[in-house]
Amino acid sequence: MNQPTSKEITKTRLAYVYGDEILAFLVFERREGQLDIKKVFVDESLRGQGVASSLMDDIYAYSKENNLKLIGTCSYAKAYIEKNNI
Repeated sequence: MNQPTSKEITKTRLAYVYGDEILAFLVFERREGQLDIKKVFVDESLRGQGVASSLMDDIYAYSKENNLKLIGTCSYAKAYIEKNNI
């Protein structure tokens, strides 16, 4: 997998920066003890390299550190949560 130059997290987004561009991100909503993943996006140039899974790994770690239950509105997040028994 191509490693991002940096990772940025805000109140609603986790982004992977490559050079000076955000090429992968996920959008989430934090509410009532939950972290709901709304969207996962990976640029075509990075697809098939495990980048989306890495985003989910990172947000899962963040949710655990902040005592938040991870849930998924988007289909990719739902599948990740089910596959990993979260």
